[in-house]
Amino acid sequence: PIDPGAEPADPGADTGPIDPGAEPEDHEADTGPDDPGVDAGPPPSRWITLAGVTNTRDLGGWPVEGGGKIRWRVLARSGELSGIGEAGCATFQEMGLATVIDLRDGSDLNRADAQCVLDQVRYEAASMPKLLPPSADTYTQTLDQSGDSILRIFSLLAEPDALPALFHCVIGRDRVNVVTALIMLALGASRDTVLAEYALSNDIGMNVQDIWIEAVLDQVSNSGGIDAYLGSLGVTAGQL
Repeated sequence: PIDPGAEPADPGADTGPIDPGAEPEDHEADTGPDDPGVDAGPPPSRWITLAGVTNTRDLGGWPVEGGGKIRWRVLARSGELSGIGEAGCATFQEMGLATVIDLRDGSDLNRADAQCVLDQVRYEAASMPKLLPPSADTYTQTLDQSGDSILRIFSLLAEPDALPALFHCVIGRDRVNVVTALIMLALGASRDTVLAEYALSNDIGMNVQDIWIEAVLDQVSNSGGIDAYLGSLGVTAGQL
């Protein structure tokens, strides 16, 4: 479902997570990750069918400040990769990922990501606490208790050759939601856009309530915004 192998039309073109050539008004259209400004036809599917893995989706196509969009096939989110079967492994290989970041902690880490995952990518752990049941309070507690891991995530994603990357927790909901929100804000997405991406989990019956992630967004805003918040954790301007 994902074609990461195309070569940029312009060898000097930007290959980072933002496509500067897209029109922000149309949330479905996309100019593709490799040739900004050129109509590449229908965008890839946001939902990725990865057998044995829950809630897998691409963060591409969402509008950001300045008129660009997050590039397709650069950042993905999902549930754990331990149960991926033969069909899922084939799809995973097609995704062309360079890095997988595991947000799980404690005994959940005993369910190692599948061997086909570990054979293909750079695997990194950035453990965040699993706090249940989900609520506005547990989401902000996750944020408060995960400063070192958030710094690690942004440091990893900023490294050369780290992308495309996927990050996951157990079911691809709470910890992944927090990290997705922070990444999208850092890339210039609006609050409404973050909420729209977050709400997609409801489409597969994985209940999420806006109030949960809004508590995180409010805390970041009250810290002076995403740059100030991440800076307080040690994320540098260069990494952003």
